[in-house]
Amino acid sequence: MPMAPEARDSREAPGAACQRGLTLIELVVTIVVIGIAASAVMLMLAQGFRGSVDPQLRIKAVELGQSYMDEIFSKPWDEKSPRGGGCVRPSGATNCGSGPNAVCPGTGDCGPDAGEGRGTFDDVDDYQNLEEGSACGYGADLRDASGNTRRGRYDGFCVAVTVATGVGGELQDVAADDAKRIDIAVTGPRDLTTTFTAYRLNF
Repeated sequence: MPMAPEARDSREAPGAACQRGLTLIELVVTIVVIGIAASAVMLMLAQGFRGSVDPQLRIKAVELGQSYMDEIFSKPWDEKSPRGGGCVRPSGATNCGSGPNAVCPGTGDCGPDAGEGRGTFDDVDDYQNLEEGSACGYGADLRDASGNTRRGRYDGFCVAVTVATGVGGELQDVAADDAKRIDIAVTGPRDLTTTFTAYRLNF
């Protein structure tokens, strides 16, 4: 005898018994985890945005330091150095067959001569103890080789220059009094200091 088909509730979808929603606890835990992850991502992005300014400041510092170094290297070793190059002795003689000497050995005699100003420096050691940039509390603004104030691009920067003499021993086969070391410290708006060092020889 054929059996009658089972009665089935048409409102029940196939597989409905295997489906279920999130509990309130699971939902709260999910929100907390997503919140923590989002906070970590936002923190990393914020640090990246803050750090992205540093390369631009470094580029400006390099430009400024190179500008000052080029200016200093365009000057003679000493104001008595012959035009076109050549070594000089303290007496002013340019015949240095017996070995040249620095005009201001040590640091005591270096610096601008009487009557020289920022736009009239005429030798390397005139730049000894030059400090420019109101951002660091120096009395003078940043200036170019002609003594004109630098405007705009380097606002917030400052420069400090030292010229040490008698440092030839730091180089190979150079007499002590035959080298001047130029150190230029460029400080940017975020107190990032970049130092540039070069040697100028008596020739």
